[in-house]
Amino acid sequence: MSIISDSTRKIRSKFTLDNEYLCVNQHELMADIKVQLICDDQSIDVTFTHLFLGYKPMILAIPKSAFKTFPENCKLQFYTKSILCGSLDLVRSEAQHASLIIFSATGSELHLLNFFQRVFQLAKQLRRNKNLALYPSSSEYNQIRVAYSFPRNISVLIVEKDKTYNIFPTDLHGAIAKEEQYTISLRENGLAYKQILEASTISLSNVSSKYFQNVYSLGKNHMKGMVPFRKISHLLNVPEPNFPYYSYKNCNNCIALRKNNELKIGIHNLMTFSIVDRIDHTKNLDSLSHIHEFYALWRNRHEFKDRLLIRAKNH
Repeated sequence: MSIISDSTRKIRSKFTLDNEYLCVNQHELMADIKVQLICDDQSIDVTFTHLFLGYKPMILAIPKSAFKTFPENCKLQFYTKSILCGSLDLVRSEAQHASLIIFSATGSELHLLNFFQRVFQLAKQLRRNKNLALYPSSSEYNQIRVAYSFPRNISVLIVEKDKTYNIFPTDLHGAIAKEEQYTISLRENGLAYKQILEASTISLSNVSSKYFQNVYSLGKNHMKGMVPFRKISHLLNVPEPNFPYYSYKNCNNCIALRKNNELKIGIHNLMTFSIVDRIDHTKNLDSLSHIHEFYALWRNRHEFKDRLLIRAKNH
């Protein structure tokens, strides 16, 4: 019976995986990945500078310093081993930012699944509850799948106000290249957004992938209130003389942030911060990220030997 179950599991794994978003160590995947922005007379490598900041609508941002001229329309292409995995059609947003050009996606091309995988995944999607207000449309979903054919870093935010605290993960964020600034996107209906607005101190910790279960379990805190220190003290490093901010207990490094301004686009609030301090706890390059199931299946089909970190069902 166990031989039959094992064989069934191996066959099933060619068509679907246990998590829609698979945790990985970003560092292990990046050597083969490239993201290219194509627009007018410009072709720009934005692998390490593009920011994914929203999904309804799909929001991508590129530092202004990358451009000679600011284009109206672009195509963002995602490559692995020089193979095109997918692309996003982008139009420049009317939203103005001092350091970024903000784009919204208008369409996508997806090259991740073979015919049989597409049939299996279509049947799986038909069983999902799509009546939620924040559930993406079919077109938006494909845009998301393309965007997550790149390992998106998951970091941990800690906010404090009047000696109460909250701690929660984020993956819609990133540093603005060539500037001591950081951008984080938060949904309009989450308590986390309100807490960031009102916080006295804010820090963001980069975490090793081995703590993936712990970090994912913090996701529920996006909709929870602030709590006394004693309730989350086991999750925090205490401030040090050279870094007077709390950081996540298991983090590699941490930055302290000061709010500057924000933009609202769709259901997202794009908040920009100054980086006011930083600390390295370790030289570890391991960085917790996740990719979409479709991209993980594509990599498996192309014989990449990825270390996929599968979360428990309640995560």
